[in-house]
Order: sequence, then structure tokens, then C-alpha cells
Amino acid sequence: MPRQVERLLWLVLPVLAALPLLCSSLPPLTDLPAHIGRFAVQLGYGTDPGLKQWYSFAWALVPNLGVDILVQVLGPVFGLERSVHWIVTTIPVLHVLGTLLLSKVVHGRITSTAVLATPLAYGLVLNFGFVNYALSIGLALIGAAVWIWLGRKGRPVLRAILFVPAGSVLWVCHLAGWAVFCVIAGCDAFTAARARGHPLLPAAARAALTMMPLAAGPLAGIMASPSGDGGAIVFSSLTSKVYWLKTVIWDAWPWWDLASAGVLVTLTAWVWSSHRFSLDRGLALAGAALVLLYVVLPFGMGGSFYADMRLAPVMLTLLLVAARPVEDTSERLVILMMAGALTFAGARFVGNALSYRQWDAKFAQTLTLLDHVAPNSQLVTLFVVGCEPDDPPNSERRAHFGGYAMERRQAFDNVQFIQAGAQLLSVHNRAAGEFENMSGNGTTLNPCGDRPVLREVVQRIPPAMDSLWVIGVKPDMRLPGWSRTAYAGDAVLYRRGQSDR
Repeated sequence: MPRQVERLLWLVLPVLAALPLLCSSLPPLTDLPAHIGRFAVQLGYGTDPGLKQWYSFAWALVPNLGVDILVQVLGPVFGLERSVHWIVTTIPVLHVLGTLLLSKVVHGRITSTAVLATPLAYGLVLNFGFVNYALSIGLALIGAAVWIWLGRKGRPVLRAILFVPAGSVLWVCHLAGWAVFCVIAGCDAFTAARARGHPLLPAAARAALTMMPLAAGPLAGIMASPSGDGGAIVFSSLTSKVYWLKTVIWDAWPWWDLASAGVLVTLTAWVWSSHRFSLDRGLALAGAALVLLYVVLPFGMGGSFYADMRLAPVMLTLLLVAARPVEDTSERLVILMMAGALTFAGARFVGNALSYRQWDAKFAQTLTLLDHVAPNSQLVTLFVVGCEPDDPPNSERRAHFGGYAMERRQAFDNVQFIQAGAQLLSVHNRAAGEFENMSGNGTTLNPCGDRPVLREVVQRIPPAMDSLWVIGVKPDMRLPGWSRTAYAGDAVLYRRGQSDR
């Protein structure tokens, strides 16, 4: 591939990766509003009594602080929402840069398989709003490229020195990103030792010794981190594993997203089995190790869920980047494969941009209701979903809109992420009863499945809660004991009082 084309890829692909978030005024990520509410408490938003009448925030060393720390630095200078938008926009860019850097380091060039993997920066992981995790994966890919490069340049001492702080930063950003980096670094060190002729066990021992600098962050964290209850382990079925692969690149349009996932999985299988491609042993072993982890990881552990699903995009990324066309591949075929990969990547990023623009309009419309929320309100936010078993995943991204009410109106939010030892926020609002910290706020209009029915949930809201925000209903929805204050699209705001007639 001509050098000028490769230089263009370094510019075009990161810009395309940023495009969807640059096209939206607010990042349309499901969990992000809840994080913004937490950041508002963290930054001390609101006057007395403000949010501190219900929430407390205390810094602690936990492996889940990537965006939190960046917000602490940028928020007071540029404002909370603007800072969060900028930070989140860098996440897919870092993922794409890490993918390209890995390809350049292990293959000496950007391959078509690496370009094909770049759209994995978007999908359920990012769209759910797992921002600390997604940030750590982008940093892990970049860090892995630097680790491999220093190893192949024969600079082990410099690498060990650099990755004491770098490994610690990764661990603080998110534990899973640090773990993924360790898998890549360990597999590369092991295959390098094997290539030098060391037997299996001595090679494993050398790899383990090489990895020692990466233990500094976790060791410090274990000693300083607060303890938690750990949470129950929830196992996944093999059917669920297949399902997450089908939705690995999910955004807004089922036929397009399923077809795209099919293309990625099929081509991954092809490049690994075809004689037209060769594999970098270190990355190939790391990809295979992540496949094994993906199969054995539970769905939920330590109070955190989607543990296995989160691994799918970076797993496919490594499996694709590990492969490159064999040396005797004709230049014409190389060009055709690169053109196909670029077309796929461009189509995915443009599709993400269109999807984000649609959600941005819906977000903006729904948020107009905040003008009718009184400051320091005791607000309950609920949303309504359908009963169809084949409802697309993440079909309602406004589930945590109470976080925006926390930030903009200093209102109480009933769905914050509270977990001892994993989150820095705690809630103390006994008047809210079971709504102090709901495990979920999704409801249905009629009985079906395990979801609670909207009217039954509303009847249980304690008298102290004076405001209700329901998303996903018709404007004329009436609820006993509540009067409609305002509506916008399919969202209705209610105040406690006599219901409308």
C-alpha cells in the first residue's frame, strides 16, 4: 500500500470515529446521564441544601475512575456537560488509533483487517454508556502497541520503567482494560520467548517475570481500595454468548447491525482459516485467550453486569488485527480488500452518525421537560418498554434521564449506580423508600414477563416523592394520584396531586 494512502488512513479513520459524537449535542449513551448526575455531586453542583441532602461523594482508589478523574480536571474549567462530551468523543478515536497502531507495530503497515475492525469502536458497549470501560480498552490497545514495539526494539528495561505508571493508570481507569492489556502483553512476551527457543514452562516463567511491572497498580489498589459485598455471580448460557456476538456492533437498525456483525464474524473466521492470510503469533494467542475468557466469563459478577458482552468487541478486534495477507498476495487483491474494508468502515461510521443525530433530537425534545421540574424536587423516573420477546437491545436510551435532572435542577434521581467498593457515590434518602436506589426503572403498560407494570409501580411511590417523569407513553396517559404538568413527544412529567380527568 502506498505510503501516502497509509498517511491518509491515520487521518480519515480517527475523524470518522469522532463523527457520530460530533454530530450530536449530547452523547446518546444509555447510562451516561446517570454518570453525569454523579459527576454533579462530585463537583459540588447546587446550593444548599442541593444534592448533598440526598447524596454523599467520597474519593477512594477503585479500578473504575477513568472518566471521573478527567471530569474532575476539565469540569470546573469547561463545564460538566461540555467536558463529558469531549471526553466521550475521544473514546472511539482512541479505540481506532489503538487498532491501527497494533497493526502497524506487528505487521509494519495498516492492514485491511485492521481497518475492518475499526467500527467495533461503536456498538452495545459504548451505546450502553460503559464509558470507563470503553476508555480503558482504547488506552489498553494503544498501550499494547507501545509494549510490543518496545519489546521488538529490544528495550525491556525502558518498557519495564514506563509500564509501572502506565499499568497503574490503566488499572485506575478500569480493571477490565488493565486485564485485557495484561492478556495481550503476556501473550506477546510468551510467544517472543518461545521464538527464542525457550521450552514451554520456561517461556511462561519469563513472560510472568516480564509482566511484574504491571502489578504495581493492582497491588496499591488492593491495599487502599474500600471493601464491598462482591455481589452475586450470574452465569450466561451459550445461547447468550451467541446473542452478544450477533449484537456486537449494535446501534439502531436491526437488519443493518445484524448484517454487519455477520460480516465481521464471518470474515474473522475466514482470515483465520484461509491460506491467503498469516497470523502474528502474539496477537493471535491473545485473541484466542480472550475467546476462552469470553466463553467462561459470567454475565454478572462483583455487582457489575454484561461482563462477557463487554469483551466481545475487543476480542474480535484482536482476532482481525492478528491477520494479514500473505507476502505473495497480488497488489490488486490487497487494494480490493482495503477498498472493501474502507467502504464497510465508512458505512458503519456514517450510519452511527445518522443514528446519533436521531437520538440527539429525541434527547433534546425530552429534556425540555426539565424546565418544568422545580429545583430540589424528589423525582422518580420510569420508562416503558414493549413486551415483545424480540425487542432490540438498548432500544430506550433515556432510561437514566434523572441524572440530567440531578445536574440541571438538583433533583433527586431514583436510579443511580450505588455499590460499596465500586462506586464513590452513596445515597441517603429514606423518605424515598424502595425508590431510594432502584435496581431498574423499566416498566410495561400491561403484565408480561418479569417487568413490573407501570401503574403498580406508581402506586408504590412514597408520598415524599413529589414529581414523576415517565418516558415512552402517550401524552394523554393518566395515572391515579398524579396530575400532568407537561409533556414532550412520548415523555410526560407529573406532579403529585389529583389525577387528570
